[in-house]
Amino acid sequence: MTNLQLEADVRWKLERDPRIPAPGEIDVKVTDGWVTVRGDVDYQFQSDAAFNDIASMRGVVGLTNEIKVVNPVR
Repeated sequence: MTNLQLEADVRWKLERDPRIPAPGEIDVKVTDGWVTVRGDVDYQFQSDAAFNDIASMRGVVGLTNEIKVVNPVR
């Protein structure tokens, strides 16, 4: 699997997870199967959901989760 294919698969997976708001705002980078995600979410469970979604994917050899949890809007 190429880096571009894996990146597209990761984006597809994040877009289909209802726990992850605005998945298009999460930056995805893939290098030799190692996935790095960056972005901001309101709650820790959203960052955890992204991590769990990606970590279980075929072709992922490692994962760096740099998604930041920011204060939720009230």
